[in-house]
Amino acid sequence: MPISRDAFKQGTSIEPLEKAVLDFLSRNYQSAYTSSEVYREVIRPDPHTVSEDSPERARVERILDTLMGKNAIVAIHAERSGEVYFAIANR
Repeated sequence: MPISRDAFKQGTSIEPLEKAVLDFLSRNYQSAYTSSEVYREVIRPDPHTVSEDSPERARVERILDTLMGKNAIVAIHAERSGEVYFAIANR
């Protein structure tokens, strides 16, 4: 159902990085990725200077949490590796 322009203006905008993460997972809907893999694919850091403690890495992790809260993505814990994997929710 359409909403009014005023209701639209009262909504919250989607951060460009959030859209990039969602677009990446949507394009690759047949796979699931760890937060490190999402970070490397979306941010494309210099492989020689990449840091697990970088602010961009922390932003990607916050965005993954936000997208889970919006039910846009799902996460599973892989027992063998102990890693958490993220994938698009509705595919």
